[in-house]
Amino acid sequence: MHSAMQSTVQLDIDTEAGEDIHHSIGVTVEGETVEHDSSLAKEDIPEVVGLKEGMSDTVDDKMWFIKPKSENLDSFLLFHPCQPVILSLNSTKLYQRRDGKKHHWLTYSHGHGAFFCMVCLAFSKKTDDSAFIDGCFDEKHMYQRIEEHERSNLHNNSSESLLMRSKNMDISSHFFEKQTARKEEVKRKRAILERIIETIKLIGKRGLSYRATAEAAYTLDNEKLDHGNFLEILLLLSKFDPLLKNHLDTVIKKSKKKHQSATSSKGRGSFVTLISKTTVNNIICVISALLKKGIAQEIRDAGMFSIQLDTTQDINVSDQCSIIIRYVTDVVHERLVAVVNCTSTTGKALCELVCNVLESMEIEVTNCVGNSTDGASNMQGQYNGFSTWLSSKAPGQIHVWCYAHVLNLVMMDVTKISVQAILLFGLLNSCAVFIRESYLRMNVWREVSGRKI
Repeated sequence: MHSAMQSTVQLDIDTEAGEDIHHSIGVTVEGETVEHDSSLAKEDIPEVVGLKEGMSDTVDDKMWFIKPKSENLDSFLLFHPCQPVILSLNSTKLYQRRDGKKHHWLTYSHGHGAFFCMVCLAFSKKTDDSAFIDGCFDEKHMYQRIEEHERSNLHNNSSESLLMRSKNMDISSHFFEKQTARKEEVKRKRAILERIIETIKLIGKRGLSYRATAEAAYTLDNEKLDHGNFLEILLLLSKFDPLLKNHLDTVIKKSKKKHQSATSSKGRGSFVTLISKTTVNNIICVISALLKKGIAQEIRDAGMFSIQLDTTQDINVSDQCSIIIRYVTDVVHERLVAVVNCTSTTGKALCELVCNVLESMEIEVTNCVGNSTDGASNMQGQYNGFSTWLSSKAPGQIHVWCYAHVLNLVMMDVTKISVQAILLFGLLNSCAVFIRESYLRMNVWREVSGRKI
């Protein structure tokens, strides 16, 4: 049962002479209000209302302040609550909460001279112990005792029982109803997440950027702002997808409310939108892990592989090391498995970097049969080069000097030795610069060559 639930119970009685007795019970639990109306013939519950209306301090009402039997429960709920004026107590503070709502569960017994909780009295277990079941009158701390009881697990559980009775539900049907609602909510969230994942895959396939400057959810209804490719695609899809549109409308509404609230703290807190940068990053990481898992399985099945390695500086002036694995199944595969920030470019550091990547993919480094790098000393060094350190891990591997690097070095050396070659390539470069500096000369070039450049 909901132990932290705050509940209120309301009972209203409308009677007229000669008519049946009607009562409605309104139970509010976690913001949900359920009303239950029932009718009882007046002859079935004799003098219940008359006794309550004509009651005085001398009336012995103790029979109404004991745990009722199931067949007398309707009579019990009709009689309560009894809330007379107590001269020694403030009636407003006594019968009302601080937010102005009434304590409809609080009832007073003249016979006992004490206050009871009608809900706990009716629906608690025989083993439950509470001052408001036995009768409570602590004149000095009465208001505090009432607040403590209203927050207690016993009161919340009893209120939940009254709620289930008002719906004519037993525990199993109540549990089944909540489970069904949860399943529907999970199904809806999964459908939304599928659309988001497909959008992320599309952006990755096309090599587009994801983010922009205006990504806050409360700005998504402003079409003048650039929300980035990811959010803009979702907004476009929502025009034709009712499920996605309903989700985005709800997210925008809640985000605006949170943003406009002066008391709200920084960040989303427990507000999950499924369209934030955090969700996107997590999905990308999951996709990356699944791809690497599939590649690793193919490499293990192939039985052997070779490694291609190179480093370069990015726009942030960080040295990035790209690791490519080449293997053969029915065809030759070259897979980029990692781009890792490299803090040291020594042969030993690069070898440890590669081994860590292979270990994370559960690939045995001993199955490596070759490596291909450029001709730098940290790669091909006889004593401390990357290839030498890798040979200590995989003794059977062979180093291959990358043919693309070799060809580049050959072309550079050839053009430097021959004067005619230097003049030829210099003339070609000058012509290209001369033509491109003017759109008029470029138009002449297009007309002469007959090509669209």
